[in-house]
Amino acid sequence: MLSCGVGTVLAAPLSSQLTPLELQQAMQGEVVIHALDTQGQPGSSFEVFKLMQVGLPALYATLTCYQDYSRFMPNVERLEVRPQSVSSVDADYYLALPMKQSKRYRLRLQAEESVGRAQIRWKQIPWPEVALKDSIADTQGSWQLQANSPEQTWVKYQVYTDPGPIPFGLGWIVDVLTRVSLPDVLNSTEGFAVRGEVSCRQAAGA
Repeated sequence: MLSCGVGTVLAAPLSSQLTPLELQQAMQGEVVIHALDTQGQPGSSFEVFKLMQVGLPALYATLTCYQDYSRFMPNVERLEVRPQSVSSVDADYYLALPMKQSKRYRLRLQAEESVGRAQIRWKQIPWPEVALKDSIADTQGSWQLQANSPEQTWVKYQVYTDPGPIPFGLGWIVDVLTRVSLPDVLNSTEGFAVRGEVSCRQAAGA
């Protein structure tokens, strides 16, 4: 399993990981994508940066209301969420892909926050009842959030995905599950958070 190098909530500014040109692009609202070395492992790994026009509390509430993901995350048809602790859940993801293709997999998600910062990490865990052809081989990653102002949050989305065996003629699935959907993930998340449509009363501070 590839390690994405995520741990506790980080203190270094996320913006310091961008080049001057990338920083300028991000300040103009663009999504910045870095392809990462998978260290010889199958699959693809990316880190994606965006300066979102929403405060950290609202964004964190959106990202930790996992049952809402089907309302804004690309290709997510539904989630079945089972809390494991105050900060950890297991979630069964059901993806609806083009051409009536579908995938299922199970993740363990762990959330933590501190003053001005937050992080949500995930890793795939076994789902014995699901055959590999109906699932993916592996995925793991994180959301890292840092407040830039009361109305802005720097976001770093890091993800590793190994789709596993793909039937002949369906190679596009690899792109959909990796690079192609990345801007949509961040833009859709930002839009949903800005609209304040989160349904979890506890996550929303109610």
